[in-house]
Amino acid sequence: MLGGVWANAAQVTASPYEFTFDFIRRDFSTSNPELGILVQRVSMSPMCVAQFITAVEEVWEQWQSDYMAQSIESFEQPEDDE
Repeated sequence: MLGGVWANAAQVTASPYEFTFDFIRRDFSTSNPELGILVQRVSMSPMCVAQFITAVEEVWEQWQSDYMAQSIESFEQPEDDE
């Protein structure tokens, strides 16, 4: 069974040999939402990061095509016929 975590912030650091993605969960209902807890750390080789970026770009473009136009249309106001 696959598991996962919820994150609403991320930080990326890099060394000559790897990239590290820290996924953070912040609680905006607290007095200091800038503080959060690290819920997952993922380190990847540069080659893996390149493949990851390509995959995210493909999914992002599809998401924009499927959902972004709908979001914009739902906010459009009808024109006045005056």
